[in-house]
Amino acid sequence: MWPLAILRRAANPEAILRQVAGEIQKLSGGQERTNLATYTYLLGGLRFNKEVLRQLLREDVMRESVTDQALVEVK
Repeated sequence: MWPLAILRRAANPEAILRQVAGEIQKLSGGQERTNLATYTYLLGGLRFNKEVLRQLLREDVMRESVTDQALVEVK
């Protein structure tokens, strides 16, 4: 549900993104954390610029994602 939370209407959407990113960072490593970061980044692209997303979501975590790797291959 965290990736979808960033799309909800809010007075301060960046604060929601910051909160979601914080919750993802609290997860101990593993595929779930990697996937959630990637899904949040992908959905966040609908609302936020890439600098904000990169600042709040660690890029190194997303690089481990199968989804991110597949997107890089498509390029």
